Amino acid sequence: MNPMFTNITNFDVNKWTTLLTKFITLFHIEICAIVLSMIGFISLIITFIMRWKYTVKTKQHVDEIGEFGITIENTKLTKIHNVALKTGITTFALAIVCLFIYGCIFSKAKKYGAYGDFYKKNTLAEIKYNIDHGFIDQSAEVPTDPKGCVIIFFKWGCPDCANVHNDLLKKLKEYDLFKTYFVSVQSDKGQQLIKQYPIDSVPSGIYIYYDMNSGVEYQQKVLNDGTKLNEYNLDTLLSVQLYIRTFELPAQYASDAPKEMPKRYRMDKEDSQNSKEK
Repeated sequence: MNPMFTNITNFDVNKWTTLLTKFITLFHIEICAIVLSMIGFISLIITFIMRWKYTVKTKQHVDEIGEFGITIENTKLTKIHNVALKTGITTFALAIVCLFIYGCIFSKAKKYGAYGDFYKKNTLAEIKYNIDHGFIDQSAEVPTDPKGCVIIFFKWGCPDCANVHNDLLKKLKEYDLFKTYFVSVQSDKGQQLIKQYPIDSVPSGIYIYYDMNSGVEYQQKVLNDGTKLNEYNLDTLLSVQLYIRTFELPAQYASDAPKEMPKRYRMDKEDSQNSKEK
């Protein structure tokens, strides 16, 4: 077999696609869409010019160069016209595809807390990794009055956040979550919250107390222990929230109370009664 055909046969699409994503950014896709659109626009202008020339020469110049001459010249014009038309349609179609890819990836990255000029800095591979190992930014869902909420702060592209991602989401499934939100520190709401409730690093979680009778406005816990999730700190925040909702809830926040006694406290109460009976 011809070596050239062997190379084509052995071409690994996935390998080259993976390689390209390590170098291409959304900004490159944006530039590509603009360039393709310009080529398409110029091609369509050429198409209209060739069509106009074809029409004019056919109607007005038969007497000057004869029927045979018109046929030869119109054949050339038709070829240029067809090439320009196909080029214009193809490049516009590719530009639309580029813009579609750009829009889909850009909107999904924003959903996961990407802010600023990430589209110029992050390659497609980095964006995919950050989405796969990131959290959906819920900053828009945080109540105006965040008292009683647990806020988990993260940042787009944060390696420590990526390290705890899987374990954190898995652990949260064990809890009956209430007013618990993931917030990007780069969002407007995130910036507002960290000014009011300063944090040392991400990923971090805070529980915001309902009142300040104790003089403490919020409790902060770092959620990573090196490269793994600090389960104790996570449990502390959610346990404090649940305990206060169950036993120490201010009257004006009565709607935040659990509908029934949480299982962990119900079991503790039953165990206590059983021990007294014995």
